Amino acid sequence: FGPRAGNSILAQVRLSYTGSNIGYLNWSDRFTAIYVNQSSPQLHDLIISHSGGHGLELFASGALVQSSLFYSNASSGIILTEGGAPQLINNTLVLNEGNGLYSQKSSPKAVNNIVAFNRNAGFRLDTGTPVLNNNCIYGNTQSNYFNLAQPAADYSVNPQFVDPANFNFRLQAGSECLNRGDAAGLLPTWTDLDGQLRASGLTVDVGAYEFGSQAARHDLDLAIRNSSEGSYTGDGIY
Repeated sequence: FGPRAGNSILAQVRLSYTGSNIGYLNWSDRFTAIYVNQSSPQLHDLIISHSGGHGLELFASGALVQSSLFYSNASSGIILTEGGAPQLINNTLVLNEGNGLYSQKSSPKAVNNIVAFNRNAGFRLDTGTPVLNNNCIYGNTQSNYFNLAQPAADYSVNPQFVDPANFNFRLQAGSECLNRGDAAGLLPTWTDLDGQLRASGLTVDVGAYEFGSQAARHDLDLAIRNSSEGSYTGDGIY
């Protein structure tokens, strides 16, 4: 995504086993599966795994990343570079060989994310003023937080994935991540990574998957015009 990408959308994409170096951009080689350069697209329902570098790099970006899964990448799940204030909402970043989330110079808003079992830090901060709320950051090998204290609204509990050995990062029925998210910033049209409705219980779950939800229903009103008619007619037609 280049600077002209604007508010474009990338959704329902799976990338696995991508190479490491996508090229020399902005004074450096970029080792990542997806690179967003000085634009603010909406990225949702992505699964990025086994990349030869980072899963996603946001460079001076205000992107919205939600309901996505980043796992088993050779470096960090998501890295934020050169400023920007991206929004990271209801994502799962797990089993990455670097950090789960690495913010070098950015000020992200991170809400309702699971960041667990990464080899380095769960959330690493170099510089910036992040806003963290209702994230489950747990079991990261180096530390859960690097260069910042755990925020009061975050917590550290085993998310209890269904079958992490086989890359099933949905939540079990007894998970403490159920009904523990903050629904204030969510839109009614948002769904989880399975296309299920959000907030199926008391409130939204934490992470990319909503437990026990139903498939989202999208109603569409159509106006139908007969070739001989001068105006459209019809109401509530599906």
